[in-house]
Amino acid sequence: MKPMRLYRKFPDPSFPLQLTYYRVRRIMPNFTNIHWHPEPELLYAPEGTYEIYSDSGNFTLLAGEVCLIPTGKIHSIRSLTPSGQYWSISFSIDLIQLPESHFFQKSFVEPLKNGNFQIPDKFTAKDLTSNALQALQKVVTGKQNEQFLGLLTFFLEIQPLCKLVPTTRNLRQCHDAIASCIRYMETNYASRITLEELANHVHLHPNYLCAAFKRNSGQTPFAYLNVLRIRKARALLMQGRLSIAQVAEQVGFADTDHFSRTFKQIQGISPSAYRKTYNEN
Repeated sequence: MKPMRLYRKFPDPSFPLQLTYYRVRRIMPNFTNIHWHPEPELLYAPEGTYEIYSDSGNFTLLAGEVCLIPTGKIHSIRSLTPSGQYWSISFSIDLIQLPESHFFQKSFVEPLKNGNFQIPDKFTAKDLTSNALQALQKVVTGKQNEQFLGLLTFFLEIQPLCKLVPTTRNLRQCHDAIASCIRYMETNYASRITLEELANHVHLHPNYLCAAFKRNSGQTPFAYLNVLRIRKARALLMQGRLSIAQVAEQVGFADTDHFSRTFKQIQGISPSAYRKTYNEN
């Protein structure tokens, strides 16, 4: 299972950009893994409808729209349509680094790196100029030189839509608390975890933690914990060495029936059917 704070190793360290294509074949009943990373990320959806959660709340990303996830922002995504496709473009700030005196460095690169931007939730078809769309196509289809020029051109086009603002202390504290909460669940998912235990760990009132977690991720801490446990259960089921009851116990479910119901709710099939499907493939 990947850590919630993702450190990507770029395929080519001399060109720190990673392009990932996702094909959607069913409605996602749950959000993808809540995570954050030191690199900014562009999400471009040529087809489908998606719900995005980030520090600023939730919004819907429609076909042809783009969103920019700044460095260090907690976020997750799920598909609202049974078919679709989207691109994830993650990159190192170093890739678009310019001389300190350059206006783009001062007005965009540094604020993006420091998280001091008020960025629109998404860039709609109305926001995106023909130059911006052509530049984005170069990023997802071109070679390195075209990708670099495309990325730089895209940001030059959207830069006027971003507003420089100071990062507030309360927002930073909220982000850090949620991040710490996620790390705690990653480490202790196999044990019984209570809301009070999580709240004590991050020094927040349980009600405040629950509300802040849902506001930033779209789900309660325990809805997320269930997704985390089921992901771990999937790996154990694929190994095939443990019974369903043993898998349930190892990922933190005291009741096998509860485990089976939760697994089916999240995966769409029962644990035994999941194991059978994997073995047949």
